Amino acid sequence: MKDLLIKPDLTEAAVQAALAETIQQLPDVAKYGETISEGIENVYMVSCGGGLHIGNGIQWWCDAIFGAEAKVHYRTYDAADFLSLPMIDRAGPATLVMLTSKSGSTAEVLAVGARLEQAYGCKVVCFTGSKQSEIVKYGIKSFYTGDTPQSFHAMLMLHHAFMGGFWAKREGWGYLDKLLSSLAALPTALARAALASQARGKEFARNYDLFRWSGITYFIASGPMQFVGKAYGNCLMEEMLELNVNVFPANHFFHSLVEKQPVRATDRVVLLLGLDNARWQVERLQTWYADHKIAVDVYDARHYEMSGIDKVIQPMLAPIIVEAAFKPSAEWLSKMTKDLDVRKYMGREEFWKDSDVVTQYPDVLKSN
Repeated sequence: MKDLLIKPDLTEAAVQAALAETIQQLPDVAKYGETISEGIENVYMVSCGGGLHIGNGIQWWCDAIFGAEAKVHYRTYDAADFLSLPMIDRAGPATLVMLTSKSGSTAEVLAVGARLEQAYGCKVVCFTGSKQSEIVKYGIKSFYTGDTPQSFHAMLMLHHAFMGGFWAKREGWGYLDKLLSSLAALPTALARAALASQARGKEFARNYDLFRWSGITYFIASGPMQFVGKAYGNCLMEEMLELNVNVFPANHFFHSLVEKQPVRATDRVVLLLGLDNARWQVERLQTWYADHKIAVDVYDARHYEMSGIDKVIQPMLAPIIVEAAFKPSAEWLSKMTKDLDVRKYMGREEFWKDSDVVTQYPDVLKSN
């Protein structure tokens, strides 16, 4: 795995260098977001995996910042779901689709691009790894992470700069300059969060020694902080290390999971606290666990240095910084589970091959 944040010899300078090219792009990416926003009434963020988690985080801020006053309808979709819903074939000139695939060859995402070619003037902007990516042919414009070990962070930065520019022009959002300067400071914040967490990361992994991977790790969060459980829990611990992970929303805890407390000895609970206005939900859980003397792991965005990141932007970038704090545990976990880069199925099988929902308009929707 190329991600520098998991490495014990991590340096701030290395992360800064890995994202320097991305930072240079950000003003132009934001400017294009402003330019293309004219006349747009619908924005659909469509991706899978990590790209979807980035989109869901941005979706939270679309709702939290603009709410019912938004001039544009924002929605985030998994590419497979988007293929199954009627709006894909009704997208017109007032619709913008942000189509994301780091590899540029994700089957569902390519199928979305192919279907949108048949739509009525829909505008598609692609986010991918390079100009050689297959997805590029479907976009009127594409932005690239390039060959960097921090491609996930580069993708997140590109998305935020683009949406910041879009919001500035279309919604009258007044914090674009602060967002861009904060994104420029993000590599340092990521590195510092990982460096500060190296001992904790080793301890986090060491706790798996006794029971190996038989238990469940519950990541519990609210609002945009659910990103951490998805990006680190699902994408890394579950996909890459084959550990059992449950990413659980704090707002549902007292309606189900509370009755399973305390969890089994093989399980563990991780509470994730951000800087956003949903933080109170997890604080309530933290109090509940303390009152019942049940030990849990707590990762709080307030504990990480965010120098250079404007205070108004900190809640938006807190999830990726907390996720960076988990990264040092990855290499230690791999020593007890499996190689981070080995997959049994992903990249080895064409999961959606010969699937009707990928290649054509689903029969169940033709009456619509």
